[in-house]
Formats: sequence, C-alpha cells, structure tokens
Amino acid sequence: MVHDIRTENERELDDGTRIEVIEEVPLFAEPGVKNGPDYGLPKVNTSTPMPVCKPARNSLETKATNPKDLIGQTKLQTWLAPRPAMIALVEALTDGANKYGPYNWREKGVRATVYISAAERHLMAYLDGENVAEDSGVHHLGHAMACFAILLDAIAQGNIVDDRPIKGASPALLKAIHLKNEEKNKAK
Repeated sequence: MVHDIRTENERELDDGTRIEVIEEVPLFAEPGVKNGPDYGLPKVNTSTPMPVCKPARNSLETKATNPKDLIGQTKLQTWLAPRPAMIALVEALTDGANKYGPYNWREKGVRATVYISAAERHLMAYLDGENVAEDSGVHHLGHAMACFAILLDAIAQGNIVDDRPIKGASPALLKAIHLKNEEKNKAK
C-alpha cells in the first residue's frame, strides 16, 4: 500500500513532480501594482495568482536504479537559467538578426568596447525607468544580455578585438570599498 504523505501546501504537477507552494504572487508583480508593469512581453492574465514554489522534499534526489541521473548531475544544469531571461535574450538576438543577419558578429572581429557601451546604454535606460527600447520594442535588459552573450561568444570563438583600456584600478577600488562597508556593517 502506498501512502500519500502531503502537506496542505504541497501540490503535484501533471508530470508527477511534487512542489511545495511557499507563496502565491501575481505574474510580474511589483509592490503596489496589481498587474505589474509593461515589460514589452505579451500580456498575461494575472488575475489568478501564480504559485511561487520550491521543490518538495526528496524531489531532487537521484534514483538508485537510474545511472543517467548520476551522469546527468555532472553536466551543465541548463534548467537553472530563468526562462523569462532567456526569452528576452532571444527576442533581442532576433531583433539583431533581423537588422544585421544571424550570428553576424562571427564573420568579423567584435570590438569589446562597442558591445560594452551598447550594454551600458541599455542598462542606463532601464535604470532611469524605461523598460522597453523604443526602436525595437524589446526589453532593455534583453538587449544588454544580448551584448554580453555576443561578447562571450566572440571570446569563445577567438574573434574578440580586445580594445579595452589598459588595466586600471577599478577591481581593487571596488574590493576596498566593499571591505570598508563590511567593517561599517559589523560595527553596527
């Protein structure tokens, strides 16, 4: 006889996976905003809260009879990448492919400072309250991720043109500020 040991917050998905609901929140919720902001993504019915879940106990354990689990655990765990971020990245890459051709950056060298500057412009626009780029209708964070993805691909392909300035003191300065702030927080 199989006993179903389940808490009142535990649910079973269609595939049999058990999850424990820890909180229910509307999709893309922001404090004080009922349906969340416009992220440049298709509108989603947020009247029904989505469960915020954590895996139920023992759901990530390997099966003693399945050797694939043991091998699979040693490989890159791609499921850790948030899907909304991947969608925004692909949307930005699609916009670029429509303008310049897919994987156009692999044909010629990629100047690091061009993509760093583009990413920083998108981050500045987002930080100042603009979610979606006016010219493309794509989320600024998706564009910034696309810039970083292209830089990483160019590094991996060996066609990066590393035109960054001579190494500076920023990493050491940031570390010193971090340590100073840690000490202040410990003293409180």
